[in-house]
Formats: sequence, structure tokens, C-alpha cells
Amino acid sequence: MQNIVPASDVTIESIQELLSSNSVTNEVDADGRILATTDSGLKVFLTINEPNKLIKFALGFRIKEDASEEQKLQLANRINDKIILVRYAIPAPEVLVADYFLPYTQGIIPTQIINSLKLLDKVCLAGIREHDTDGIVA
Repeated sequence: MQNIVPASDVTIESIQELLSSNSVTNEVDADGRILATTDSGLKVFLTINEPNKLIKFALGFRIKEDASEEQKLQLANRINDKIILVRYAIPAPEVLVADYFLPYTQGIIPTQIINSLKLLDKVCLAGIREHDTDGIVA
């Protein structure tokens, strides 16, 4: 049986230590976010929303400059319609962001964080591959 890390012990430092002990390349940026590299090379930001007890996983994809606004929105909507686990949005003209929230209200099993990172890696890449029919992701 795995140990449950109490919610009070879920910190950027404890997550970074967990990632490092599982051979996940990571660093903490100047804003206090963890930047982890997935097995496929995707860069994922991890942040903690302490009041709501959520770990946020977020990654961005560049959108080609010549993509129309309609193409961008259609891509985000198409992926959101088919892939429920991750939410996609276009927060800036040339960026597609995918995010996922992992709750830890009652604490968390450490492997949940590692497994979520691996799942996000696969789901995000599959979402782009399958649903970017216009080829607008750079």
C-alpha cells in the first residue's frame, strides 16, 4: 500500500523532489512553477492552487502565424469535444494551451502525480495528432 501525502505536505518542493526521484527532468522557474519534461519531450508547468487543493498541469503548443481565428477556435473546440480529460484553450493569438487539474483535498498518493504527467503526455500528443486536421500546430 502506498503512503498518502497529507494535503498540508503538498508543496512545490515536495512535488519537485517526487519528480526528481522518478527521473523526471524538472526545474523551478522564477515564478515558483515547476517545469517538467515528459518522456516525449513536452514541457509541462505544474503549479499548486492551495486554497482549492488542486495541482495544475499546463502545457502550451505554438500555433502557426497564418492560422485564422476560426481555425484556432475550431481546433480547441474539436479537441475539447473529443478529449474530456484535458481542457484546451487559445489564450493568446499563437498559443494553444492544455491544462488538467488533480485534486488533493484529502492528500495524494505520489504516483498519482507521476501517472497524471504520463497520461497528460499521451493524451495531449494524441489530441493534436488526431484533431489538428488543418495542421495549424507548429
